[in-house]
Amino acid sequence: MAINLLPPKEKEELIQEENLKLVLILGIFVLIFLVSLSLALLSIKLYISGEVSAQKIIFIEAQKELQDSPSQLLEEQVAQANKKITQLADFYQKQPKINKIIGIIAKDLPSGAYLSNLAADFSSGAPTLNLAGFSFDRETLLQFRDNLNGEKIFSQVDFPSFNWLEPTNINFSAVLKLK
Repeated sequence: MAINLLPPKEKEELIQEENLKLVLILGIFVLIFLVSLSLALLSIKLYISGEVSAQKIIFIEAQKELQDSPSQLLEEQVAQANKKITQLADFYQKQPKINKIIGIIAKDLPSGAYLSNLAADFSSGAPTLNLAGFSFDRETLLQFRDNLNGEKIFSQVDFPSFNWLEPTNINFSAVLKLK
């Protein structure tokens, strides 16, 4: 058993240094995540822009064929091109605004906890977010769960039972389903 002979002022300075390191690490993780997310969204936008450009080219070619072919065939091709453009626009508009979701989670995260991982799955019918992180104690984790349950954007907030086994220093995970 070790005896701590440091004066209270030095103990407080050590705790403050530890807290600063934790904040810096969390900030770096959030920054890396936001940069990755921005790059992913940029690639989606570029992909959709390319598809729209391709559809425009198809539309222009269809107009050229109108001069050479019967108008019925052209009308069908234009209708197909318009349908594809509309589908692409609908797809892009229906994507959840991840920045808003991250802001809500960050607002609900108590000071005694931090996230180490956030993964989003928008491919299924109900989009889900998988969270992982660390909480200093069970009360802080309960507060985080209650805060998330209070948000209207989530239809289901699930913290597995193994999260509640330890009273302190809890590595937790959660699954959030979006409405």
